Amino acid sequence: MPNVPEEIEGISLGFSLSIGLVFVVALFLFQTCRPHIRNFPPGPHGLPVLGNALDLRKDPWLKLTSWKETYGPIVYFHVLGRPVVVLNTLDVAVELLDRRAVSTSARPPWIIANKLSGGQFLPFIDSQTHLWRRIRKIYHEGFRPANRHYLESALYQEASVFCARALTQPPTQGSDIYSYLQHYVSSASLSMIYGHSSSVGVSIDPVSVTLDHSIRRILNSLVDFHLVEIFPWLDCIPSRFAPWKRNAQQIFFSDSAIIRDLLESRRSSKDNRRQDAIVDTMITSIDKGTLSETDGSWGAFALYVGMQTAAGVLSWALLALILHPDIQRRAHAELHQVVGRERPPTFDDFDDLPYIQALV
Repeated sequence: MPNVPEEIEGISLGFSLSIGLVFVVALFLFQTCRPHIRNFPPGPHGLPVLGNALDLRKDPWLKLTSWKETYGPIVYFHVLGRPVVVLNTLDVAVELLDRRAVSTSARPPWIIANKLSGGQFLPFIDSQTHLWRRIRKIYHEGFRPANRHYLESALYQEASVFCARALTQPPTQGSDIYSYLQHYVSSASLSMIYGHSSSVGVSIDPVSVTLDHSIRRILNSLVDFHLVEIFPWLDCIPSRFAPWKRNAQQIFFSDSAIIRDLLESRRSSKDNRRQDAIVDTMITSIDKGTLSETDGSWGAFALYVGMQTAAGVLSWALLALILHPDIQRRAHAELHQVVGRERPPTFDDFDDLPYIQALV
């Protein structure tokens, strides 16, 4: 075969790369622009590739509210090729997500998040799978009425620590208040799920700090830009040619070891025999061979993640009470009438506090 001149080889290579680049760009534009030709609800037209990302840089809730006035209660747009549908009224949300839940409930294929969690993180698992149903059943067993006393005791103990800290070390600004609430929720979650109690007087629990770091890493992957989320076929690239895959796998192994250690710590504890903490039910299923250790570890961790939203709920509740002092005074008056000033309230008083029940 005759030798090919170097100049011709260079031209052929450059031509091939140019064709490949044009193809990738064309495919990218097709992926990001094609949602507008589908049968989606009305919404603002975004820029090529970026979509409406620039519209949501600052105070996105205000922009979404203004779009409701222009396009109606259901608004569609896309951000970096990812379609987004916003339900802007309670009636529409109840109709679509509650009454039509059979046909509307699903989970998007978050590729990076699933890599980071090894496909074991319950919020990202298809609700029709056997694993999802099994973990959900274990959750129900963990919150059974017979376990109510232990769960309430764990909440009461952590709430007492929170109140003592807030009184002796009052927060000076809003961010401090949220930090206090976040620490309380994390400590209460660890106690209910793993039977792990924080040391009194310790403002930062190293266990919760480690778990919270893992949570942020997974949740940030949902909002950060990842090319594979736009071009799912990139997931077919072998790990040795995809550093992001190898990195995600290493993180999964590291996080799995951390949450598995929590489970093993509870297994070796004498308290495990009482079957109080929710993870005890996981351990029983693992010992019976009906659940793998990895599935059980990540199932307990997923419940811990879900409980962290309580810090945000409590923050909004405090804000509402600050903005409505009359409501706060009524709740305070009921509390003093039923409980008095000699002792703190307990869960046994809850049925006698109808106004506070309504607030909760």
